[in-house]
Amino acid sequence: MPSIIDALNYSYFLYTGGVFVPVVGGILWKKATRQGAIAGLLAGAGMAIIGLITKLNLGGIPVEIYSGVISAVVFIIVSLATQKTNIQSYNES
Repeated sequence: MPSIIDALNYSYFLYTGGVFVPVVGGILWKKATRQGAIAGLLAGAGMAIIGLITKLNLGGIPVEIYSGVISAVVFIIVSLATQKTNIQSYNES
């Protein structure tokens, strides 16, 4: 990395692309699951890294926006797919 400013930019892209959605979603959404948060974090951070390395530009949209959207979509889909039903929750307790 050429400078500390570049390092700060990279960490900002990874945070907004990968970490922001699972943290806020986990706090505000009651159906959020641990699996959904991890999947969203990995998908968003992975897309942010790919976007930074390849300088990917989708119609002028910054990398942190589309990686955040991908993170949110994966977070929601995996959280809904890994929901425990009421019967499963009752049997475990």
